[in-house]
Amino acid sequence: MKLFFPIFQRVRDNAVWQWLLFGLLALIAFHKIFSFWFYHGWETSWLGLMGGNFSLISLMKSHGLISYMNNLLFGWRPVGWFATALVFHIVTAMVVNLFVSRKTNRTVGLVAGLLFLITTAHHDVITWGAFESLYAVQTLCFYTGLWAFDIYLTSKRNGWYVVMLIAFFLSLVIRESGLLFLALLFLFDALFYEKIFIKKPKAWLQILAQVIRRHFIVWIIGIGYLILRSSYGGSGHDFIDERVQFRILLFHEHRYFEYIWRGLLAFGYFIGPYVIPYPMLNLIRDIVLRFLPFLFVRTYFFAFVGWILYAIFYYAVYRLRKHRYSIYIWFCFFSFTAVTLFYAFAWTMKDSFLATAYGWSENRWRYLGFTFFAAGLSIFFYNFFTSFSRKQRKFQWAKSPTIGIVLLVTYIAVNTVLLLGIEEQMYRQNSLPAIIFYRTFLKTFPSLTSDDRFFAFKGSHGLNDFIGELSYIYPIYYPNIKKLPPLWVRSEMYYLLKALFQKVAWAPYVHFIDYSVDRGVRDHTQSVREIVSALTPIDLSFTIATGGAVIVDTTNTYPVDFRYNLTVEYEASPSLASSSAILKDDQQVQALSAFSSKLASLLSDVRVSVCQTIGDEREPFYDFRKELALDANLSNRSYWWSDCRPAWIVLDMGSQMTFVGAAWASLSQADAVPRDYHYDVSRDGKTWEQVVGVKRNEEKSKIDVFPKPVVGRYLRLWVDETAYRQLLIINEFVPLFPETVSISRYYQHVPELYDDVYMLWDKVAERYFPLLTSQMATSWMKVIWATNPDNTAPMADTTLYIPMFTDSMPHEMRFELLESDYYSAQGQFLKRKLANIRLITPKNVSIRVRRIRLDPFATYRYSEDYLPYSVPPNND
Repeated sequence: MKLFFPIFQRVRDNAVWQWLLFGLLALIAFHKIFSFWFYHGWETSWLGLMGGNFSLISLMKSHGLISYMNNLLFGWRPVGWFATALVFHIVTAMVVNLFVSRKTNRTVGLVAGLLFLITTAHHDVITWGAFESLYAVQTLCFYTGLWAFDIYLTSKRNGWYVVMLIAFFLSLVIRESGLLFLALLFLFDALFYEKIFIKKPKAWLQILAQVIRRHFIVWIIGIGYLILRSSYGGSGHDFIDERVQFRILLFHEHRYFEYIWRGLLAFGYFIGPYVIPYPMLNLIRDIVLRFLPFLFVRTYFFAFVGWILYAIFYYAVYRLRKHRYSIYIWFCFFSFTAVTLFYAFAWTMKDSFLATAYGWSENRWRYLGFTFFAAGLSIFFYNFFTSFSRKQRKFQWAKSPTIGIVLLVTYIAVNTVLLLGIEEQMYRQNSLPAIIFYRTFLKTFPSLTSDDRFFAFKGSHGLNDFIGELSYIYPIYYPNIKKLPPLWVRSEMYYLLKALFQKVAWAPYVHFIDYSVDRGVRDHTQSVREIVSALTPIDLSFTIATGGAVIVDTTNTYPVDFRYNLTVEYEASPSLASSSAILKDDQQVQALSAFSSKLASLLSDVRVSVCQTIGDEREPFYDFRKELALDANLSNRSYWWSDCRPAWIVLDMGSQMTFVGAAWASLSQADAVPRDYHYDVSRDGKTWEQVVGVKRNEEKSKIDVFPKPVVGRYLRLWVDETAYRQLLIINEFVPLFPETVSISRYYQHVPELYDDVYMLWDKVAERYFPLLTSQMATSWMKVIWATNPDNTAPMADTTLYIPMFTDSMPHEMRFELLESDYYSAQGQFLKRKLANIRLITPKNVSIRVRRIRLDPFATYRYSEDYLPYSVPPNND
């Protein structure tokens, strides 16, 4: 034990030993990163933002300066990228050590540097260093600027002021959070040189003026940067994060008090891992929840603990207000607080985020703040142990240097063990899958040509990321390929099957691949082509079960990857089996009958157009296609998902109609509902008349009646803003006409309306049957299917309602089952099939099924104008 202090003194007093110690400890704690691969294509994503333009503005927009440097130095060899991150971290830790030593003493500085060097509080700056090392470089710029300014004030040499300006400018180039330097510089100047704490408040304005004068050029650079940033629109991913979208929403709706409250909660959430390693915090909360299993505890535990720890930190700082290093303590406290508040109020947290356990991927925002926390903590313990030794002389074993060094070694050891465990977890979750992908892909495809293309199965975790990354770095492995063809990788089976059946020129070069960590990349091209060559319509056998349900045998069907159209030839007629009195209002029944019939006709008469559907490159995702916005279904598989802001959807009636209202619904669990929107009507699709607008809507579904009837052919829903700035999702959008608008007197939301529409024949009393029969009211068939394996999908997701005529005449209904590879899981490519289909009609409707045919979707129709449900006219 007595050897510890002399060794510590030798290291403390020798810069070379410090560099060696920092490097050794960092290598021990982070050596596993040298076996890491890039993280799911994130590192190559900045190339997409750059678009081949590596100008300074482009590098600023993409936060890509360090990535650009790494790419120039190491190409796409991840070991070099991670090594750079570790070197930057070691250098930053040493600079923190030297800077703190300059303002306090070498003991405090060395301890602060070591606390900062080995911690879980911000480890992803190193463990995800191939992408996030920019935080280390920016922190280095901050400390370089503060150090240069400190020398400038003491030496009055203008060259150091220039160095400070260069460091500040470089921090802005790296990321817009470089603006934090303005606050740090102000605190540093006001506390250390203007001694603001020991002067009366009357002098503060004069101090402020002097500080502003010294910082004038710095502020000019900061303001100039903001003007420049606004000119190019900021970073391409400024508004992707849901927390940023939530913040924007709160400001837009003037919910400032809620914004402040959320920011304070986020501040507490961020604080905890500064003090307690986050794996331990997660464990502590799990233990607490065993005894207090309440949602309130789960949601606010981390924020509460964070504020308690912050209060303790403040108390410790206050107790040292007369310490010889009190100015630096206050500087650390205010800087630590300012940095943490900045990120807490930038990333506004809803309750769902506050309840989320800490993980490996969101610690980097503590990197800068931890430099101040570590310095403050070092001063506190330095004071504690030096005063303890004077007051407790009779306890010779308790001399402060020994106890302090033991605690420091314990801290480093505990954090090192935790870091190694985290790195092992990250390697297995993130890097190993990528390494297996490349190893097996190159073995499966040792050579490629510029004509080759790929289908990447969506259910394969990480496959799209890995092969997307390969599309950037392919020259390393396939130098013969000069340029990849457009849409080299596709994940939409629909478009590839379409290409195969239409025999486009590049179709023979498509490879269909699957991937799993256990088996690597697997080539299913031969199996796909064999199935495609054998695709033919299948007549399905069926039986009538008790209660009238039609049970369809799907034993010999194709995998769901090829999609299905089901064609049912039938005759249906009213047949009184039971009488109900759920719906008792004559006018309500008439309104429902009229709406039901009109809705059924709209499915085959209306064409839908939209701004843009979410997709991959130039291909919209077929499973979120525009036609699903008007299909009379509200399941979690039946919606249009936009990829535009503002978003719009247009219904083309085919001829002039009188619009008196409209109804829409979004997913019940989604935040992507229209908030600020309006309806427009047009006669020619070019000139639009706004009918009515809605502001600050909070409903998931609405039925809106227009102030007056409007004649036109086109009806448009224009959405300026959605809740939390999410991309708009429309589950259903249907117009109202004079003959159907009366339903608005009975319903305010589409789900309740559709529930009664579907079951109209079973919800009315016997006396209404002549009315329904005379109006030839449309009834609705309920279609339920299951797959094997079923992926535990809720029944509501595998249920469709299809309109059917009840006129006792032969009809044919044709519709697509909303089933595909999109809903398949890992390892299920070409393995999941239909298990059964059930057709269920209302109890008071009798049906005679003549034939049921399953058409593989590829053999039926490939058209952008495909209508999901087709109900041809009466077959007289």
